[in-house]
Amino acid sequence: IHGGGWQAGHKGLVARKPQAFSDAGFVFVSINHRVLPTVPMEDIVSDVAKAFRWVHERIASYGGDPSRVFVMGHSSGGQLAALLCTDERRLK
Repeated sequence: IHGGGWQAGHKGLVARKPQAFSDAGFVFVSINHRVLPTVPMEDIVSDVAKAFRWVHERIASYGGDPSRVFVMGHSSGGQLAALLCTDERRLK
């Protein structure tokens, strides 16, 4: 999940991460979310949860295993990843 202080950034700012993960046998997925102040924080968290759901439902068709999804982010994306992974309500 991209960083940007919840106010900037996009999924394309991943530098060499996709290749590094692919070389290690992972399927790499980068997601977008809307940003502040355009939408409230709750909508940003919802965007991330919906993106995770999309990945979970479709990752097998890309060679991934939906029972082994690693969630990570950079800076504000790390906070969003932590929210997603520690608040079960987000995954419902």
